Amino acid sequence: MRERTGPVCPPHGGVYAFGLWFDLKGSLYPGPRADWLSFYGLIRWWSTQAMRERTGPVCPLRGGVFAFGRWLTYRARVPSPRNTSFNVSDVPIPSLLDDEESSFLGTPVGFHLAVPLQSTRDFMLLGEKISKSKLAPWQRIDALKTFFFPAFVFYMRTEQLTKGDMKVIDDFIRPLIKDTLYLDESAANEYLYGSSKSGLLGILKLAEEVDVMMVDNAFKLLTSKDQRIQELAWGDLLLHARKRTGLDPSPSLIESFLNGVQDEEGFRHTSCPYSSTWSHARSATSRLGIKWRCRKLFDIELHIDDKVLTQNDRTKICRTIKESLPFRTFPHFQRPQQ
Repeated sequence: MRERTGPVCPPHGGVYAFGLWFDLKGSLYPGPRADWLSFYGLIRWWSTQAMRERTGPVCPLRGGVFAFGRWLTYRARVPSPRNTSFNVSDVPIPSLLDDEESSFLGTPVGFHLAVPLQSTRDFMLLGEKISKSKLAPWQRIDALKTFFFPAFVFYMRTEQLTKGDMKVIDDFIRPLIKDTLYLDESAANEYLYGSSKSGLLGILKLAEEVDVMMVDNAFKLLTSKDQRIQELAWGDLLLHARKRTGLDPSPSLIESFLNGVQDEEGFRHTSCPYSSTWSHARSATSRLGIKWRCRKLFDIELHIDDKVLTQNDRTKICRTIKESLPFRTFPHFQRPQQ
């Protein structure tokens, strides 16, 4: 055990991730199989408890104290779950059920997490306070760009707020911005969301920004400079594509998968209640009208209009996509009243 955990649990603060252990009670399977399942579940409990007891001293955090409070177990919601508990050095590990959550690096973790409605309301309240403050109109617009819209970046990066949540906030803040500028309710929205380089306001459209972030997240994972992260990302993408298509992944299949190409011979038309980084990027790609190009595994490109972004351009994804959205600017100048 020490040889296996040593490399992944450095003394400067590694996090050891345990697998999910589901203990099903024998009553779920009546008959001779029940006793076998109960015995097997007991053996697994013993082995898991022993593994955690032996791992504790091997994985110290900085300062010689291991943060047992960060360890969590998940319990499957089945008709008759086994009420199990785990300890590490006599410290009990909390168990999470469905809809219960904990936090890791500021991101909620757990099964079937609910949308944080309070966060959405807080954002709306912040935008309303700024828009109705006694600042000058240009100061209110500047305050929204400085304090309001940047506050969403972390939530979009970590997928805590959905595209639908962002659309609700967009619809809420848009009339407030128009009131700030003394514009009519029927004024063209392109004036708000158009590029500031063209003399427009350059307000972020959050529902659109989510799509940009999803593509950027996927591309940065697949082109990470950390080889281990890149291998994990590609492994997860290949596994996701294999389960979705039922075919062995190839560069052409990965390209079609990320571009959202629905091939009747290759893609199974099935629905799934779960989403992933790749499914989000796949949907965002179709909405933004950009293309992925995979020449070989571990070598991927983004084609945005006539621009080709490679691993060396991984910091330019968001800016390039935003600059390629012509409907933000040009329709505004084509309107007769403008």
